[in-house]
Amino acid sequence: MATRTGAADLPLHGGHCPPWLFERMVQLSGAVLEAIVLEYGPREVLRRFADPFWFQAFGCLLGFDWHSSGLTTTVTGAVKIALGQRGREIGLFAAGGKGATSRRTPGEIEAAADRYALGFEPETLVAASRLAAKVDSVALQDGFELYHHTFLFTSEGAWAVVQQGMERGGRWARRYHWLGDQVGSFVDEPHSAICSDRRGPALNLVDRASAAARTTIVALVREERPERVVRDYRRLLEWLDSGPGREVHRAAREAARRRAGRGRAAGGRLPGQLSLLDDPGEGGTAGWETAGESPASGSPDGAAPAGSDVPGSGAALLPGAGALTRYLSLPAPHAVPDAERLDRLLRGIYERQVPTFEALIGLPGVGAQTVRALSMVAEMVHGVPASFRDPVRYSFAHGGKDGHPYPVDRSAYDRSIQMLEEAVERARLGDRAKLEAVRRLARLAG
Repeated sequence: MATRTGAADLPLHGGHCPPWLFERMVQLSGAVLEAIVLEYGPREVLRRFADPFWFQAFGCLLGFDWHSSGLTTTVTGAVKIALGQRGREIGLFAAGGKGATSRRTPGEIEAAADRYALGFEPETLVAASRLAAKVDSVALQDGFELYHHTFLFTSEGAWAVVQQGMERGGRWARRYHWLGDQVGSFVDEPHSAICSDRRGPALNLVDRASAAARTTIVALVREERPERVVRDYRRLLEWLDSGPGREVHRAAREAARRRAGRGRAAGGRLPGQLSLLDDPGEGGTAGWETAGESPASGSPDGAAPAGSDVPGSGAALLPGAGALTRYLSLPAPHAVPDAERLDRLLRGIYERQVPTFEALIGLPGVGAQTVRALSMVAEMVHGVPASFRDPVRYSFAHGGKDGHPYPVDRSAYDRSIQMLEEAVERARLGDRAKLEAVRRLARLAG
């Protein structure tokens, strides 16, 4: 099973990587990754790419902007070219990329498996690639739309994912890391860390607190007649547009602002949240903390106006009050869907009798709006709320392309490439003295 290992929020920067820098990034990244493979094996490269701290530091080593969104696309682009040159020898490959290139990931996985006679069934990795992307766009709806997906894999079928989404209408990007070797689940707490200075409400159906909601959603699409689910959803939307619904919405937004004000520490951080320059502690996880839970039903922040009723079950808004305020705090409005399309989709799902939430979100046509609708019906009609917790931790060696903290020193960069290339070449021939020297230097620096 797979575990998503982290995420990072990064500001969107304009401009392009200069060709002279990108060529060196390809050379240096290839030498670094081959040195890691020679010393620790290809799975270690996957493990490091799944660590948002290591990945960010790797981008700094290569001389790219230390904190911009372009680090993700440029570094993975350089790595993909480098592995295209060295992958067969070191047993490590890369597929996917930015925009339309990301949609070619399945074909590139299959082509590599066929060309190099790799020891795994490519369908397994293709499914992992698709499901990782589906989780970060459908099961976790945090206001960021995926536009980049890089899939790294070994000749034995181990894999990792680095993918990135762009904030709708904003100037930030968020990066997600996955590691296939870790024991876990695609839909149950896939994170081991989230890195971010930005956080907001999110429909988080991969939170452990959403386990009951996932079960209820699967029961809805298996047992409820599709027309009833659509009817309940439309009634909920109509109620939200009514006077009582608008009043609850207003109260929810005020409660969210109060929670945000209490939850911020000095510098705008959340309690327990590390900046990208903080030491994560022993083992790389100490001190990491995800966002807090929403208020319990009936709490001052979760209470709804007296006398408000929820359509569907006929029950008073409590205990659904806290759940509703969380739902109404989502970053995007709940557009009324095409009822006929939703009904057709739910009929198809009903006929398939999907056994799990993972299987449900993996179905073609099941997108963010469908999952929001099912989540809302599960919460407001059946009283089973989902989590709205946003599951939200970088060192320069050669400067940065924009001159921060200082301009790239091309001669130092070239000397680093030459030294690592020589160390790798000697290690291939059985002379590991230079790699051992690099290791001793790392220990001294640490």
